[in-house]
Amino acid sequence: MPIISDFWGGWFSFGEIAWNTARMVGSTSKASTTMAARILLRRIPKMVNLTTVVVGCYGPDDWRMFKKASAFATAAWTHALRLQSLTLDVPLDVLGHVLSSMPNFSSLQEFKITLRFMGLIPSHHDLLRKTAGFINRHSPTLTNLSVDVINSTINSSPLFQALDTLPVLRSMSLGYPIDRMGPTIPTGIGGFLKKHTRELKELRLQLHGSVIRHQGPSPSVIFQHHIFQQSLPCLTLLDLGLCQWEHDSRRPVRGYLTRYVSGFKGSLTTLIIRDFVFGFSDLRAVVEAIGGQQSILRRFQLHTHYLSCGLLDLLSRSLPNLHHLDLLFDSIVRNDNTASWYPNAHRLSCRPASTSSPIYD
Repeated sequence: MPIISDFWGGWFSFGEIAWNTARMVGSTSKASTTMAARILLRRIPKMVNLTTVVVGCYGPDDWRMFKKASAFATAAWTHALRLQSLTLDVPLDVLGHVLSSMPNFSSLQEFKITLRFMGLIPSHHDLLRKTAGFINRHSPTLTNLSVDVINSTINSSPLFQALDTLPVLRSMSLGYPIDRMGPTIPTGIGGFLKKHTRELKELRLQLHGSVIRHQGPSPSVIFQHHIFQQSLPCLTLLDLGLCQWEHDSRRPVRGYLTRYVSGFKGSLTTLIIRDFVFGFSDLRAVVEAIGGQQSILRRFQLHTHYLSCGLLDLLSRSLPNLHHLDLLFDSIVRNDNTASWYPNAHRLSCRPASTSSPIYD
């Protein structure tokens, strides 16, 4: 359950109020419920400096009762004249109810939405188009967009196909189920990215799901998906949350990943690769693809099986302008080529004492 922080200042989480209000609506004491609700409704207009709103309806919450808190949503929107960041982490079951109460926010810069459901949704296409309409109305100010598709049965293409070009969009975050990355399954994401090849500076991509025991799409299916086929020449930050494929798939993963990141060599300053453990050969291929004396990469985050002098030498030679290395490792290889294993992965985070100097000199 979200916590309300700085209630009269700049941050407000609606999820807990909505849930508590829903419980009050179902209370047996109608008089006390009405009094509590009226007191809270009188307080909300005092939040004149509200800049961030999180609307959350989570697992323990009763999404059917959540709808009964509409008066609180309407009150919050009415006075959110300075709203800059809005997060809708609610199931599709109540999303339409939330959207219907929202006005336009003249200063909205960041919009985050989670696409999931708890009950049975016969069709969600019209609802996603309505969501796209809300985003389009805020296109003059929207710089950050985050869409997290949780359920693999949700077809996101109506949302992305209905989105206009967002002229000031700079950052895109996308969570997507690997089960929906088949070659014949529409997503609409490739077309959306193609519209914003010049605008996007930051791309964060998280794949949801597992490919253990060869269940799920192969690396070739994943990396040939149109999400990975778009040219983004101005991208400075790439954050990839991948999968841990079986051992016999490592070589194809290395090849596909190397070709993908090499397309950003001239612009990328931050590369983060999560949920995939590199062997030395894998890492060498990727580093050589983005490295060299002309490399401008300043931050690199990854997970490797071994931490060794050879690995650090490789990074120092290939990434001369690296300022921040965040390295998760499972064991250390000593000079005698023996490894010391640890029960849990350890992290090595290196930053120079001066932010103007690289890690390696």
